[in-house]
Amino acid sequence: QLIFELYLTYIRRYNLKYHHLRQAKKLRFILETDPPEPFKSWFQVYQYDEKYPLPHKPGNKKGHAILKIGFMLQELGVLPPREEELGRQLENLLATFTAKDRQWLEPLLESLKTRRREQATLRHLLGTLRDFRRWLEPQDLLSVNQQTIEDYLHSLREQNKKPSFIMTGFSALNQTYRFLKFQKLILVNPCKKVKMNRLAI
Repeated sequence: QLIFELYLTYIRRYNLKYHHLRQAKKLRFILETDPPEPFKSWFQVYQYDEKYPLPHKPGNKKGHAILKIGFMLQELGVLPPREEELGRQLENLLATFTAKDRQWLEPLLESLKTRRREQATLRHLLGTLRDFRRWLEPQDLLSVNQQTIEDYLHSLREQNKKPSFIMTGFSALNQTYRFLKFQKLILVNPCKKVKMNRLAI
C-alpha cells in the first residue's frame, strides 16, 4: 500500500491523464498479486522494473511506474542518488567479465557514454551480456554466429520471458556486435540477419 501511495504522490505532481490512470490500475494489480521485497537499492528497483515494465504509454520506453517509485524513495532518503549507485553497479558487473572481455567492453561503454546514454542503459547492456555469456559458456563472446543468437532468444522464450524483455535483450546484443564489427574484432555481426518475426516472439 505504501509503495502504491508513493506512486500516486509522484503522478499527482503532474496533470493526470488517462494513461496515468491505466498505469495505476495495472500497478495496483501487480503489487497485490506479486508484492516486491522492500526496496533497499536501485538494483532491486531495476530488477522489479525489468520483471514488470510499466511505461505510461504503450510502446514508450520512458515513464516506468516502478522507476517513479524509486525516485520517490530517493527523495525520502531511502535510496541513494541513482547515478551514484548505478556507477557502483557498472563496476560490479564489469568485474564479472574476464580481462579479455573487458578490453573491448570498456571502450564500448565509453563509446556509449560519449553519446550521452544513461547509466541505466549501460547497466542493462552489461546485464544482458553477462546473462548471455553465462548461457554461452564455455564458448567465447567473440565466436558467436547467427544460429547461436537465435538459439539464445529461443531459450528466453522457453523461460516464458516477456516479448519486451526479449526484444530489449536482442537490441543490446545487436548494439554490442555492431560495435565489435566496427572495431574489426569480428568479421560479421551475428545479429544482423536475425528475423525476430520468424522466431515467433
